[in-house]
Amino acid sequence: MKRAFACLLSAAIVAHAAAFAGPAAAAEAPFGFAWSARPDSLPRASSMVADANFLVLVYEGATVPPAMKDTQAVALSVCGRHGLQQVRWVSRIFSLSAGIKKFVDIYEAGVERYGEADQADLDKGVAAWSAQHVGMRLDRVGEAGFHIVMISDGPQFDECQDEHRRMIGPR
Repeated sequence: MKRAFACLLSAAIVAHAAAFAGPAAAAEAPFGFAWSARPDSLPRASSMVADANFLVLVYEGATVPPAMKDTQAVALSVCGRHGLQQVRWVSRIFSLSAGIKKFVDIYEAGVERYGEADQADLDKGVAAWSAQHVGMRLDRVGEAGFHIVMISDGPQFDECQDEHRRMIGPR
């Protein structure tokens, strides 16, 4: 089940990542992580998925770092040559009203850090800061639940992604 969730998490969030791919302006990754960190310097993960030059470390349940309040799962994409290059965060499931409030709180924190989002439709629960390569969205989960997905790319993410495509070839 955990492996299936990790694969599902990776597949679902990678689809969102395409809209936000690129280098990040900030040297510090979200949640106190550091871009370029190596797997041995990161907290022990619930599970790991290796794919060509990427190692995806998935944190859920007890392995989610304590400072990450309201978190269901976090996936850290570590590139073989460049270390940590992507942080994908999925919130716990909220009611619609609580999900909107949490989305707005995170959006406002993003505005404080990066300025106004250049790609935003808050009525649809989507925002992105292209120059910083950070994106977030509010997604429906099941009948009445909602979670927030946030993706932040590191400074060499594009290079790692290009290397990945060369390694796996056309699909």
